[in-house]
Amino acid sequence: MKFRVLNLVILILLFYGCDRSNDERIYRFVIKNDSGYDINLEIFDSDSNDFIKIITIPNSNFVSKDFQSSDMGEVYGIQDFFEGDSVNVVYGNNLKIESYKCVFLETESNGCSENGNIINDGDPQCDRDRVGNLYKTTYTFIPENF
Repeated sequence: MKFRVLNLVILILLFYGCDRSNDERIYRFVIKNDSGYDINLEIFDSDSNDFIKIITIPNSNFVSKDFQSSDMGEVYGIQDFFEGDSVNVVYGNNLKIESYKCVFLETESNGCSENGNIINDGDPQCDRDRVGNLYKTTYTFIPENF
C-alpha cells in the first residue's frame, strides 16, 4: 500500500512539475482611438480584392478581440483580428484616408515595417505586454496620425 501511495505522489509531482508549454494562451488585440476624430477601418483582402468589413471606433474609445490557443504553433497576429491584410483608415467623415497593406516575405518591401502601419505588429505605436498567459497588443491612434 505504501508503494502505491508513493508512486501516486511521484506521478502527481511529475505531472505538475512538467513544462506546461501547452497551457492555454490568450492573444488580446486592442485598437484605441485617441486621434480626436471618429475612425472607420475598412478591411480588405488583397489576394481576392474582397471587402471584408468596417470597424468603427469613436474618438476616445476602443475595440478589442481575444483569441485563445493551446497549440504552441498557433500564434495570432493583428491580421487575424482584421481578417484581412489591407486597411483603409478613414478619419472623421473622409477628412483623411490612409491605406496600409502587409506584404509578407518580399524583401524589397521589407514586409510590414512601414511606420504608422496598423497592419504591422512591430510598429512603434503597438504596445506589447504579457502577463501570465495573456499576450496583449495595443495600437493607439493619436492626434499626430491625423
